[in-house]
Amino acid sequence: MNQGANNGSSDVQPPAPGMPAADQLPDAVTEKELMTSGHKPHESYTCLLCCLPIALPKGTFSRHWQFRFCCMKTACDGCRRASSQHGMWRCAFCRTDTTLALDSSDVGELWLACIQNRVDANDPKATELLADGYYFGDYGLQPDIPRAIELWT
Repeated sequence: MNQGANNGSSDVQPPAPGMPAADQLPDAVTEKELMTSGHKPHESYTCLLCCLPIALPKGTFSRHWQFRFCCMKTACDGCRRASSQHGMWRCAFCRTDTTLALDSSDVGELWLACIQNRVDANDPKATELLADGYYFGDYGLQPDIPRAIELWT
């Protein structure tokens, strides 16, 4: 018999501290514990003003939050309503006047200008949004898939 592998010792080393032995199984986890563990919303589902979670669903046309094209930030509907009730018509993050978008007949051009300003500032969220605009032809842009891929990569 070759005893070089275990150096002549037939003793098995004990497991590392904090680790259960091989013959011991951890306590059984109930289905309720399993299904309720690890369910924390992603940080993008939190309002940056009040730090409260934004109600789901957070889709493109959700009524629970508002996306600001001027600074690429989201705020919950409660913060947006509170600021408008206090007569604050500027963006709460960057203080850009948001009444210009209400008066314009072509909101897409204003959004595109805001997105382009943020792209020039190397904002990754704005770059992704501009790439989506080129891919889908949003904001008055002509669909340009090679340009979209260039922006995504």
